[in-house]
Amino acid sequence: MITSAWIDTENTGIDPRDSGAFEIALLIYQGSERVFEKLYHLNPLDEEVRWSEEACRVNGVTEEMIHSYPPLERVVPELIAGLKQRLPEEKYVFAGYNCGFDYRHIAATFFRAGFLASDYFNKRLIDVYALVKRAMATGLLPNTRDRKLETMTKALGVVHDAAHTAMDDIKATRRFYETLYFLDKKAAGNDFGNRAAHQAGAC
Repeated sequence: MITSAWIDTENTGIDPRDSGAFEIALLIYQGSERVFEKLYHLNPLDEEVRWSEEACRVNGVTEEMIHSYPPLERVVPELIAGLKQRLPEEKYVFAGYNCGFDYRHIAATFFRAGFLASDYFNKRLIDVYALVKRAMATGLLPNTRDRKLETMTKALGVVHDAAHTAMDDIKATRRFYETLYFLDKKAAGNDFGNRAAHQAGAC
């Protein structure tokens, strides 16, 4: 049985060298059962990690709002504790939409708080964005104007009410994944989920 951590982050910028996560949504699944769900708010801002107006235009979160959140050093150990409670021997499969971006920010956030992401996540991943590209190439999904999460959820009629909020985005990602799994299984009878979870490489 695969144990996966579905994670979405909202960040102060693009590059994790000078950008930090201020909102982290975590869903833990054991197989198809959700066993944990939590949203974390934290303040990563310091001399190195900067807020950017460009990111604010996307997520709507101001610098003042981020400064009101508890410091990163207080929140990350709480997140780690949630992961440790259900940490499988083989560690978690990291899952999300275009999850390389989120993984890099999680890794940087953990490191700033004195932890290593590699202690909790293995080298397997479920990147739903990569699955979308493959599904389009095989004709399982229609070609759309872009491959943004909100575009894809709309294309399949998946509920996604509040784009660019971490918890709604990751729940929409999981719902979209389940819908895509059903379509693929119906079309070809293949074990889409198992193939997805065994993609090579870390996010």
